[in-house]
Amino acid sequence: MPLSLWKIKNFAGIWISGFVMYGGYQTMVYYTTLVAQEVEHLTAGQTALRFLPMGATGFIFSVSMGYLLEWVDTKLLLLVGLALCTIAPISSATISEGNTNFWLHIFPTTLIGVAGVTIVYCTMTVALLASVPVNVKSLCGGMVNTAFQIGSGVGLALASAIVQAVETNKGHSLLRQYSTGLWCCAGLAGLGFLSSLLGVQRVKGPPGGAAMMH
Repeated sequence: MPLSLWKIKNFAGIWISGFVMYGGYQTMVYYTTLVAQEVEHLTAGQTALRFLPMGATGFIFSVSMGYLLEWVDTKLLLLVGLALCTIAPISSATISEGNTNFWLHIFPTTLIGVAGVTIVYCTMTVALLASVPVNVKSLCGGMVNTAFQIGSGVGLALASAIVQAVETNKGHSLLRQYSTGLWCCAGLAGLGFLSSLLGVQRVKGPPGGAAMMH
C-alpha cells in the first residue's frame, strides 16, 4: 500500500472509522449471541429466529440508501450511521440480573446495530469514491474493506482482553462480563464517530449514486 494514500482527502478518516466501527459491530453480535444463549438460555435455533429481523432491516436500509444519498448530505448520513452504531449496544449493555428480557434489551440492539452498519458501509463507499483520484479508487476501496475485516478481529480481541482483565479475573458473573464487552462496542463505534466528525470533509455523492448502490 502506498503511504501516499493517507494524504488523500478523507481516506484516513474513513479508514479509521471503518476499522473501529466494524470491530464494534462484530463484537456486539458476538456478545449479544452469548447473552441470548448463556444468560437467557435460548437454543441456537431460538436465537437464530430472533435474529432474523436483522436481515430484513439490513435489506430495507440497503435499498433505501441509494435514494437517500441523492438528497441527504453524505457526511451527515455517515455520522447518523455511526451514531446508531454507538447507541445500539447500550440497551444490551444495561441488562441486569432479573431483567434479561430479550425483546427489551437484545432485540433493539440487533436492529439499531444493523441499520447503523448498513448506513455507514454505503456512505463510506460513496464518500471514498467521491474523494480519491480515479487511478486509486479500486485500491482505496480494497483498503477500506480490509479495514472492516481487520477491525472485526481486533475489536473482538480488544474487548475480550478488557473483559478478561476487568471482570473475569475478579470473578464477576457472565452477565457482567458480557455487559462490559458491549460497552466496549459502544466505545469503539464512538471513536469511529469522532474520526468521521473530525477527519472526513463534506463530499458530494457521485452522479448516479442510486445506480451505484444497487
